[in-house]
Amino acid sequence: MFRSGEPVPLILDDVLVNFDDRRSAAALKILADFSKTTQVIFFTHHQHIIELANNTLDKDSFYLLQLP
Repeated sequence: MFRSGEPVPLILDDVLVNFDDRRSAAALKILADFSKTTQVIFFTHHQHIIELANNTLDKDSFYLLQLP
């Protein structure tokens, strides 16, 4: 069904807050893979999630925008 229509952006807000680092890393990899077919927007204010993304994902698989 998803592949037959227009891609819809996936917007997530702190969905990994209750995950341990192993599960967070696995979820980030899945989201990075999913972002190959649609836009994924992931909001977090948890610095350890940002560090985990930097350590887990290829640098060209995500864009980090930090607000002041």
